[in-house]
Amino acid sequence: MIFFADAPTGLAKFVFDHFSVFMAIAFGWNFAIALVSILYRKKKGKPFFATIPEGARFVKKRASGRSNRNLLAKLGGADKCLLVVVTNDALIVCPHFPFTLSFLPEMFGLEGTIPKSAIRQVTAHSGLFGSSIGVEFEDPASGRGIEKLELRLRSPEDFQRALAEGTPGSPVLSATR
Repeated sequence: MIFFADAPTGLAKFVFDHFSVFMAIAFGWNFAIALVSILYRKKKGKPFFATIPEGARFVKKRASGRSNRNLLAKLGGADKCLLVVVTNDALIVCPHFPFTLSFLPEMFGLEGTIPKSAIRQVTAHSGLFGSSIGVEFEDPASGRGIEKLELRLRSPEDFQRALAEGTPGSPVLSATR
């Protein structure tokens, strides 16, 4: 037991006396969110663990990135917890477990398979906090129009090469500083 020089009073006493209740509520809330997220992913057929498809031309297991889908996505992002894969037909971006839980990929727009034909432009950026690759794409199924995904990769040249391979009329690559 902790002894105070002056015993807590008022709100401090209430919080101190009911600390275990507050902790139980916090753990219960997090458990409920994780459980609902698991059920949602199962229903939608989304995997819990990221897998690398066969025939991948480029694989980066610990990439960082963010989406420019909405204000929340612009403020958030993923730091070294994304799997980025380029296949013959698509760019696949998905988070690693446990980031697949709690609806994080859905909120931040960091999970999806983008067909190469939907990619409009690939842009290399260099700035104060390092370099990144911007991928502009269109997803007609979502009805959002053109979206942009910003990825920070260790080998951006290999990523760009893999995107361009096997794609007639590959996306325009431009460099900005």
